[in-house]
Amino acid sequence: TITITGGVVTAQNSGEGAVIGGGSGGSGGTITIDGGAVTASNHNSGAAIGGGKGGSGSTITINDGVVTASSHNSGAAIGSGSGGTITINGGVVNASATSGAAGIGGSVGAYGGTITINGGVVTANSNSRGAAIGGGAGGDGGTITITGGVVTARTNGGGAGIGGGGYGTGNRPAGAGGTVTISGGEVTATSTEASGIGGGLGEKDNS
Repeated sequence: TITITGGVVTAQNSGEGAVIGGGSGGSGGTITIDGGAVTASNHNSGAAIGGGKGGSGSTITINDGVVTASSHNSGAAIGSGSGGTITINGGVVNASATSGAAGIGGSVGAYGGTITINGGVVTANSNSRGAAIGGGAGGDGGTITITGGVVTARTNGGGAGIGGGGYGTGNRPAGAGGTVTISGGEVTATSTEASGIGGGLGEKDNS
């Protein structure tokens, strides 16, 4: 169990474990951020916040604070293996991923898990075939619920803004959009190649 209630926390990692969360193959356990300025950057295949390579994101709750999470390889910025349960109730959250992972949700090949945003200012970006919020490349979106907050999801690639990732490696098909429910808040979701909200780009669609 990891709980951050305040202060300035800066962490980075170049291994297969998460920066904040589980080791390689491990779950992220229970991670709660109640305040502070938290910056986590992973330059390998674990999540910035969540599970290590191949591990689930488990239970991640952000209630307040300024959280900046970035992944520069196949792990999600917030989430990882199978996205687990991610809840954002407030704060300012910036999550960005490259190389096929989701900003918030699944790593490459993993579905988004259960993602709930009830408030806060949330900005998620993916610069490849992962969704900004949802599945990594080849992963379905999972269950995504937005009831409030200001949410911006941008994908520069084959993943949806919110929903499924684009086609994965080894002929893995694109991820389906999953179940997306929006009942409040201000939501902007865009993708340069796939749905703003929905499924990712299939490989045959890119031929």
